Amino acid sequence: MQVIQFPYSCNEFFKDADYLSHDNYIVINDRDEVFWNGSLLKIKGECSFDFPKVKIIPGNKFLLVDSERSLGKTKNKGNAWIINNYGEIEKTFYLGGVQNLLVTSTRILASYSECELDTSRIFHENTPQKSFSSQSLVAFNNSGEILFEYYRDTKDDDLIFFMENYAFLYKDEESVYFMPYLFSSNPQLPIVELDVNDYSTQIIFYLSEVEGLLDDLSLPIAFSKKGKDWFFITPDRKKMSHSTVYKISETRVVEIVGECAMSFQSKGLPGGKFLLPTTYEKGKPAKCQLLEL
Repeated sequence: MQVIQFPYSCNEFFKDADYLSHDNYIVINDRDEVFWNGSLLKIKGECSFDFPKVKIIPGNKFLLVDSERSLGKTKNKGNAWIINNYGEIEKTFYLGGVQNLLVTSTRILASYSECELDTSRIFHENTPQKSFSSQSLVAFNNSGEILFEYYRDTKDDDLIFFMENYAFLYKDEESVYFMPYLFSSNPQLPIVELDVNDYSTQIIFYLSEVEGLLDDLSLPIAFSKKGKDWFFITPDRKKMSHSTVYKISETRVVEIVGECAMSFQSKGLPGGKFLLPTTYEKGKPAKCQLLEL
């Protein structure tokens, strides 16, 4: 297990980060400084954020979303921007209170918590229906236009009723994985594959069926896949001092790979990698790290 630390500073914490390769990554600190591929990037145009979520788009662009900006401040201005490597804002639109985010070259996938405010009137002023929060998962194109809303567009027989999506994982341009928390008295976290062309879903397996992985307090918040093995990061919510890294083999055998520093913003990346922005260790400054297994 290898840990790479990004060489940036912050006042108290890092707000977010994204990573595709050692030559293509973004880090945002709590001074609202955006570092892209090692250089400070000045964003040109009207763009401000308190709780950013950032995802790199193939082709020298990235998506920046102010995930908790109130509706009143964003209705006419938007809370999402596509920005190129010169810092120029190419598009502005509204994505609402996004909880988790994933992009492909042609899709923006956003998932929402059930506690988010009703934003449906922004998009469906003449067609009353459920808000984005009750849709749980929505797909947009790169202009911010809706392509798919989960509960609206999924056939009843294929619906998986879930409270929120804990994490996304990119597979390829055709499909992605996500980890929804199902409505249940016991923790139910399946790994689901989503086809981004026809939006069909397939449950790969349930984490609750894997002995030794879940308990009531410590649930995984990020996952990755390398070969036929799955990897999961689970924060220690009792001690709040570290996270545990688990491996699940093809035969569903659980193994503890090791420990890493605490980060509730852990992001799973393809190939057994995790990005750990806002990384905490007791008595030490916050870090932004890449974990490679």
